[in-house]
Amino acid sequence: MATGPNEAIQGYLAAIADPQVRLLTTRFVRYLAEEDISSHPLADLARHAADLIDFARLRPAGEALVRTSGANDSSDSALQVVTDDMPFLVDSVTNALGVAGLALHLVVHPQLVVRRDADGRLLEILDIDVDDVRPEGTLAESWMWIEIEHDYSEGSAAALAEGISAVLLDVRLAVRDWSSMRSRALVIAEEISAHQPPGLPQEMVDEGVDLLRWLADDNLTFLGHREYSLEQLGRSTVPVSASSARRRRSHRPQVSRRVSRPCRRPSVHSHASPNFWCSARPILVRPFTAPSTSTTSASSPSTPTVA
Repeated sequence: MATGPNEAIQGYLAAIADPQVRLLTTRFVRYLAEEDISSHPLADLARHAADLIDFARLRPAGEALVRTSGANDSSDSALQVVTDDMPFLVDSVTNALGVAGLALHLVVHPQLVVRRDADGRLLEILDIDVDDVRPEGTLAESWMWIEIEHDYSEGSAAALAEGISAVLLDVRLAVRDWSSMRSRALVIAEEISAHQPPGLPQEMVDEGVDLLRWLADDNLTFLGHREYSLEQLGRSTVPVSASSARRRRSHRPQVSRRVSRPCRRPSVHSHASPNFWCSARPILVRPFTAPSTSTTSASSPSTPTVA
């Protein structure tokens, strides 16, 4: 990956008249590989930067902007995203595009510090990184320009924009609740350690406590949490509604499928469930590593998603 523009690129960037377009174009090329720059002329990148700035002119607090553009003179479409900077954005959006069967040709993901007024109007893009000490009143935002295979079917652009908007909302909900769910996992570990479940040997209890603490140590992306109460009379499990509302206020079953890899979740308990819940047998958790995929991406460094 390129660490910065070379002399020829610097000369072109310096000639861009609009300082904000110049800054964003510089961020575009900062992490692009040389072959990507060769296949994407700087004039095109500068035009894309100007278009993205125009798209980002107005963003009310807490909202995500999403739009797609047509193919025009190429076989590619562009997906543009402007939202608050948060974890899991690139992985979640690119996964959604993959599920939709769209090939990704380029992902440009500058993380920017911006200044907006009270109505969300863009006032300035600052020439600092999101990890730097930020001036008061500024925001850390994630902007994306993603070139994808064009879908010529009628209504596909609107459907794609709607789907990506839903993904971004799910990411926001997961990030909002992640900290409280992680804290709850640690509390449960302490409770199990202090009050050993009857019928289990100490070794198994220790392993369960260690697993919860390991998961909470940034080894799991927490997407949802629910407590169940064992009803002794009917020997059935009933969700504790207050706990569910507290731990995942969204009540959106799609969250776990959109923020990370799709997984199957049971909708009802089987007839064997009461015996399972009443037994003292431990649950064996095996690690699973999904096959890796490669996508051309120009993105500021971020923590990978672990699911």
